[in-house]
Amino acid sequence: MKFFKLLKKEISELFTKEIIISMIFTVVLLFAMGHLMTGAMQDIIFSDTVNLIDCDNTEFTSEIRKFLEENGYEVNLLPADKYTGNIAEDMKNYGEAEAILIPEGFTEKILNEKKPSEITVICSMKSTTSVAAMTSGASVYDAAEGIEFVVEKMLYEKYGISPDDSKFAQTAVEVGNITIAGEKFANVGVEAVASVTMMRNMVVVMMIFFLVLFASQMIITAIATEKIDKTLETLLSAPVSRMTIILSKMTAAAIVSIINAVAYMIGFAGYMSGMSAGMSPEELGNMVSSGEVDINSAVETLNFGLNIGDLFLIGLQMFMTILIALSVSIILGALAKDAKSTQTLVMPIMIAIMLPFMMTLFGGSSGDSSMIDVVMSIIPFTHTFRALDNIAFGNMTAYWLGFLYQAICLVICLILAVRIFTTDKIFTVSLNFKGRKKTNNNEE
Repeated sequence: MKFFKLLKKEISELFTKEIIISMIFTVVLLFAMGHLMTGAMQDIIFSDTVNLIDCDNTEFTSEIRKFLEENGYEVNLLPADKYTGNIAEDMKNYGEAEAILIPEGFTEKILNEKKPSEITVICSMKSTTSVAAMTSGASVYDAAEGIEFVVEKMLYEKYGISPDDSKFAQTAVEVGNITIAGEKFANVGVEAVASVTMMRNMVVVMMIFFLVLFASQMIITAIATEKIDKTLETLLSAPVSRMTIILSKMTAAAIVSIINAVAYMIGFAGYMSGMSAGMSPEELGNMVSSGEVDINSAVETLNFGLNIGDLFLIGLQMFMTILIALSVSIILGALAKDAKSTQTLVMPIMIAIMLPFMMTLFGGSSGDSSMIDVVMSIIPFTHTFRALDNIAFGNMTAYWLGFLYQAICLVICLILAVRIFTTDKIFTVSLNFKGRKKTNNNEE
């Protein structure tokens, strides 16, 4: 009996109102994010619309379109007279992200010359950090396989190809790949480029995530502990400016969090190496890509290589993100009334970093004008996650606007933190729901 009484007591002390609120909010957040990601992935993978540029426009290619429609595809025939050969500009004019190109002379080459003819799968890459980038174009790749199948079937059934030419029928259609990034394009599959850029950029994305979480949790806990133990009063009464105290705490938390993040990244790199059977990103990209493709050249052609200047710009926004997280954490730490409340106080930071992290990882960071994207833009951490794509795709205006917004947020947070620390509010301010309840009961 004594055991169960003690067990009940311990559970009641641990299972606080703050823990319940955090648990409910986390579950709701994960369900909402899961629903959002499900919708995004279904749009990418299970799209039944195929854009077709038929520059050949023969009876043979008409039968191909008919086959696709009979097999559940909604064929959107793009006007061939608008196709100029400038792939990036043409797709921009079409207003489409992906398409299958059937070149002029496709039918002639197969039926009369008895030579393989190539169709081209064109895909636009909009993110270098999203898992969705590796599955983009899934519908057109599937449709391209359907074209290979129907051509072989037509050659056997309708055009009476001889058994001696059966090998030709199986290889009559070759599938080429073009990946577009902004104004540039390369002859490589989008999944190959995405496999390289995502594995490289994932380290940066994960580092941002861990840096913010570690730094925030450490400084909230440090401020709250000093406040509860009354050591903060002694520290603030010392002949040292309070701004110096704030800066020293922020710097210490940043240094320790960087060390922790680097350690985690080393472990994460080992994990990713094991997952990829020890292959480098370049080797993995070459394995995924179709044909003999120099993936390094393709990445450089698409301007996805990171130089010293790019790394500096990414590091600049990472530094700004850490400063914002630390200044907010100082304010939150000052609101703690006991050690347990720090668990709840970390939640706003966790949510603010988890939302853009999940959106970047699964939904990409295109920065479009949707309501979700507008809401995400309000979170200052979002712009650091977007920095990789903004730099890769040359969206430097978006980069600097995000940096400016972060700078404004940092100034506001620092002003609030300094005001709390330069007055006696640091000793009195707290989130004490129980205290309010008791006060209300006494008033009644």
